[in-house]
Order: sequence, then C-alpha cells, then structure tokens
Amino acid sequence: MSFWAYAMGEPKSIIDRDNGTIILRSSMYPKGGCEWVIAGDTIVQNEFKRKGVASETIQISEISELTLDLGKISGDLRIWGNRPKLWVRPLPFSAPDMFVAYEAYMYILAKRLELSQEPLKQNLSPVLVGMKQQLDNGELDKEALRAKGVHF
Repeated sequence: MSFWAYAMGEPKSIIDRDNGTIILRSSMYPKGGCEWVIAGDTIVQNEFKRKGVASETIQISEISELTLDLGKISGDLRIWGNRPKLWVRPLPFSAPDMFVAYEAYMYILAKRLELSQEPLKQNLSPVLVGMKQQLDNGELDKEALRAKGVHF
C-alpha cells in the first residue's frame, strides 16, 4: 500500500440519491467521531461515544455560517448558528470523502437559502473549487482518483 493510500484512508461517506440522503462521516468513523445524516430540512448529528450514540437534530434554517476547507489529506466542514445561543458543529473528514463533503456543503447552502432569505456567511476552500472545476471540465481522471480511494 502506498503512503498516500494509507494517509488518505478509505471513503466512509455516501450519497444516497434514491432516498435523498447524504451521510458524511468523520475521519474517525466507525471507532469514534461522528456522522451527519443530511436529508430534507435537517441534519442529524450522531456522535459515537464509548457509552453509545448521542444524537442531535439541527434545522438547516438555523444555520448562520457554513465553511468547507480541505488540506492535503483531510478537511473540515463546519456549521454555525446563533439561536438560542452561539454554537458550532465541526466534522473533520479524510480526503477520500472530499466530494461528498462538497455535495453536503452545496446541499446545505441551497436548502438554507431556500428556507430563509437571511444572509448566510459561507467559505469554500479554493482547492475544492479548483478540483470541482477540473472534474467538471474532464481535466481530472476519475479512474485515477478512484484508484487513490477518492469517493464520488
């Protein structure tokens, strides 16, 4: 196994288009960490702990800020809200799940704008923007990315 394949790990997240669900899992899944199940107008955050799973349901309309950042082998999706008080929920993910994280980001952004006309702060990593454009233009080899474990 190459260093990059080891460092990147295996994809853990999925997009279930038939059920209209995105499941974005943290880089620690299934041994710990958390997953976001994004469907309809909600995000269900399941946090895996020694004593079981703690779940929290977040309404997409309550999100006031959304960021997606990608490093060389990992990334981070964060949502913020300010009702009833300021809160933040991060989800670190490994590089093979970057396109699922991008789809989650775009879904939350579109749904949030549909549900509320309030301004939403947003930040998308320039790396992801560039890779998405290259992928859309056919400049990236999908099969080569799949061989490296990158999940679409």
